[in-house]
Amino acid sequence: HVFVVSDSTANKVRFEMGFDDTEFVEVMSGVKKGDQIVVVGQNGLKDKAKIRIIKGEGLRIPAKPDSTVKLAEKT
Repeated sequence: HVFVVSDSTANKVRFEMGFDDTEFVEVMSGVKKGDQIVVVGQNGLKDKAKIRIIKGEGLRIPAKPDSTVKLAEKT
């Protein structure tokens, strides 16, 4: 399962996973291109829970380097 965001609500969706590696996951069904997926804090989340989306520099899936580290190294 994953949580797909719709109108500030996290909806629990069953999906079929295909190929996966440390960075990418192939979705066979259940989630479509453009869906927003909860990637942090989903462990304690319940279906239909109201959520707040946080966007900003350095907020990304842990498999990628955090851009804020580069900024700190330059100063």
